[in-house]
Amino acid sequence: MQNRLSTVAGFATAALAVSVIGIGAANADKVVTDKGQQISSGATIINGQAYITISEAAKLVGGTVHHSGGEYIIATSGSGSSSGVPPGGANQIEGHKGSVGQWLFTGKWKFEVVSYTTTQSYQTVYSSDTSTYTPNGNNDKLVIVNCILKNAKTKEAEPMLRTQNAYNTAVTDDQGGSYAPLGYDFPGGSGYGPNMLPGSTTHFAIVLDVPKSSNVQDFIFTLFDMDDPTDQSDYRIHLNP
Repeated sequence: MQNRLSTVAGFATAALAVSVIGIGAANADKVVTDKGQQISSGATIINGQAYITISEAAKLVGGTVHHSGGEYIIATSGSGSSSGVPPGGANQIEGHKGSVGQWLFTGKWKFEVVSYTTTQSYQTVYSSDTSTYTPNGNNDKLVIVNCILKNAKTKEAEPMLRTQNAYNTAVTDDQGGSYAPLGYDFPGGSGYGPNMLPGSTTHFAIVLDVPKSSNVQDFIFTLFDMDDPTDQSDYRIHLNP
């Protein structure tokens, strides 16, 4: 019970401004928002800290909670919540489309584009084999897309991170251009991609070559699990909405 309550403590505090009334009495004090909405009828006091249950925290985003892949997942309906917090919490949405800094969750994977940069040279930081990438020509530039991928399945997975099988992975620009990856930078650097245990997280980067004149708009990432041929989907991230 304590683990279950501890998991949600930080989430409940960060998700919304919460007022705890009469915090000194254990199992008696209700928790309300600053708008007067009741979240819990009885907070539990442990070592002077107030805790609510995960199911009560799920109310903050109008969702339900279930356990999968070594974590508690709060699933939202995508229709909003009465608390005014965006569906999925502060930066998570359901589905395959989103923006930089936003988690996308499909039930099997959690994927986020953390940032992207343009440069004239990139040296790998995740791979054990150091490589340096430069543009294909003087009129080109590199786009580096930094990503995080989490295996939300209950079994091991191996995402495909190879240019030979990039599928639809590319960046697009405002003139209708589409540019495929020049290379991938992922931990280990061998094989088709990292072997990911259930619940594990991988940081990686994708290197793409585009014309200097390009104003990049979207990033499309094809996620294909080498261990599950039925698991293939495209994610679209708005780099410049």
